[in-house]
Amino acid sequence: MWAARNGHMEVCEELVKRGADVRAANKLGICCLHWAAWGGSLDAVAFLLDKEADINSVCHAGCNVAVWAATAGSYEMCVWLHEKRADFASTNKNGHGVLNKIAWRGHSEKLAGWMLNLDGVEPQLFARDWENELPLDRAARQLIRPAVTLQKDGEFEGGEFWEAHEELLKRAWQEHGPLHADLYNFGPVFERRYLSPKLRAAVRLAREEGREEALQGLFEEILPGVFASEDIFSAAFRKDFLEELERINSAGIPTRRPNGMNRYGVILDQIGFEKVLNGLVDNYIKPLGGMLFPELVGAHDADEHYAFTVKYEPIGDTELAKHGDASVVTLNLCLGPTRWEGGALRFFDSGGSGIYALPKGNASAGSGDVNFRPGQVLIHRGQHKHQALPLLSGQRSNLIIWLHAEHGVVRVAPYAPEQQLTPQQRWQQPPPFRLDL
Repeated sequence: MWAARNGHMEVCEELVKRGADVRAANKLGICCLHWAAWGGSLDAVAFLLDKEADINSVCHAGCNVAVWAATAGSYEMCVWLHEKRADFASTNKNGHGVLNKIAWRGHSEKLAGWMLNLDGVEPQLFARDWENELPLDRAARQLIRPAVTLQKDGEFEGGEFWEAHEELLKRAWQEHGPLHADLYNFGPVFERRYLSPKLRAAVRLAREEGREEALQGLFEEILPGVFASEDIFSAAFRKDFLEELERINSAGIPTRRPNGMNRYGVILDQIGFEKVLNGLVDNYIKPLGGMLFPELVGAHDADEHYAFTVKYEPIGDTELAKHGDASVVTLNLCLGPTRWEGGALRFFDSGGSGIYALPKGNASAGSGDVNFRPGQVLIHRGQHKHQALPLLSGQRSNLIIWLHAEHGVVRVAPYAPEQQLTPQQRWQQPPPFRLDL
């Protein structure tokens, strides 16, 4: 068996000459043919079959030679065994088939693609094993995330990896499923559980009567051009969202860095939140941005979003350099969860240079520091320069939503007063097909 496992052909031939039984198996039912397939030696497999080893033999766990060859990841051996009519469709007693084995071992996409074209193999994609795992789950967990090092211009760090595995990761997150399903579907249940009653009542008034006074009363302009509120999201939203993030981070499925400066966090649209964010932005965040900054948010200046989380802690990112966001309006929610020291958000007086800069001397983009509290939402112009000061201790996570026009276009030139949207135009209900009710 060891000779077959290691592909020592001369030893195998000599042992067979001396009467060794090619069908012998150990106490686990693993025979010489299985060992040869697992060792990746096509010569040994061919030799044993020529000496009347049983191609249909299975070990006590239910693994046949095809499963052992898939475990080894040998494309040539698998093709050869298929030509010899080995069974690639069956699974072992744990529910593992050939797809589970190549996914578990992280073997080539070429081998997986070939196997999926074999009769009876494709159903293994949707068959959960004894650990409730799918082959997709196992394949995604075998991927090694590229190192994140850049703290500036890191948007495309590891880009080839993410592009190559985009579809696999998307499907893996779909199969992974949610911890809190209500977080992923925008509609009445989401609104009642996760949005503040004060916000919902004020929005209802704006929609029905075109009045925004109640909405404006939810916000305090704590710095020129920086509006704060603790009446947007509920405590249940923060609790469930933090628990969801913990589950996502412990899933073992690689996640891409959130932006070119922050290294730690997740891009929410890539892990299943796209539909709920579409509904949330269309119905609440976009019109709120238009109410607070009517000179920049017209009918289509915030049609699209980019949403992500960031995480600050002593062993990761502790601060962020001065920058402007690639957005017309930014929403920043402090999720918490624990106490922390430091890490204030510092805003700067508007400058007059750079594509994302406000017009020079804009009096409504002022300077000052904001010390976050859990549940606090900040809404500001994306072009309003800011930085995260060093976090001294503890941990803090934030949910950030950038609003921009189609193709990432960020409006800089202000609308004249007569060109700005009215409250009725801002709060008219968006088409229902955008929502997942």
